[in-house]
Amino acid sequence: EPIRIQNEDVMGYVENKTILVTGGGGSIGSELCRQIAEHHPKKLIIFDIDGTLYDNANKCMHQSSIECIKKLYEQGHELVIATGRSYPMIGNVDPIKKYINTYILINGQLIQRNNEIVYKENIEIEKLEKLLYIE
Repeated sequence: EPIRIQNEDVMGYVENKTILVTGGGGSIGSELCRQIAEHHPKKLIIFDIDGTLYDNANKCMHQSSIECIKKLYEQGHELVIATGRSYPMIGNVDPIKKYINTYILINGQLIQRNNEIVYKENIEIEKLEKLLYIE
């Protein structure tokens, strides 16, 4: 049985917003970008966390990424981070927290806005067990 996420509920958060997709270079991220693009974002900005937005070796964000995000914010864009990762897995985003107020996490299963969970869709454990079961 397919796992369904309420896409219309999730995608209501992207219309007319500037969406920053982290991990946009991978297979899941590129599919996320395709779905977001169908729901009329103002702009769709695609970064990959590893090596682009975040320097894994030094465990920090690239200064050029911080400056880019700051400029977009100053230009009046409402930035939304959309990623397949959970919040703890996106690394240290402290330098840009003041520019981001919405996070679409875990491929749309969790949306946080102003540090408040506004949408949550958990995968039922039985479905997850079926998905992970290998004969």
